[in-house]
Amino acid sequence: MKNWLGQDIREGDVVYRGARQGDTSSFRIGVVDLVREEKGSARVEWKWVGSTTGVYNRIQYTRYYDDPEAYTVPGPHAYSGGKGTSSIDTLVRMEPEILENLNQRAAAIEAARDNGIREADFEQFFADFTTGNLPI
Repeated sequence: MKNWLGQDIREGDVVYRGARQGDTSSFRIGVVDLVREEKGSARVEWKWVGSTTGVYNRIQYTRYYDDPEAYTVPGPHAYSGGKGTSSIDTLVRMEPEILENLNQRAAAIEAARDNGIREADFEQFFADFTTGNLPI
């Protein structure tokens, strides 16, 4: 079934849904589970929502807001709401590699937390993490 961009949306496709007007929490990325052509909709298993993620040094067991070295980075947030139905015209097909990239970014943020990576060092840490140049 084609969306408003002319993309053919099929089961198994990775899709993105933008925010509804005034509701930025509805940005999502997921995988199409079922297409209902008669209704012009698709059931999507949502995997990620956009967010910023707090990074802090867990080794010191400090609370995030009390830690002067705590910071946030743009990062994925796992979606726990499961599946939902969306109109085909609200979905945009994406390259499947986006899920791998989001999984990798989430793992890098977790590793930065566990290793006490400072804000000034995060981008280099992320670059090293994605290329496998870290001894962790």
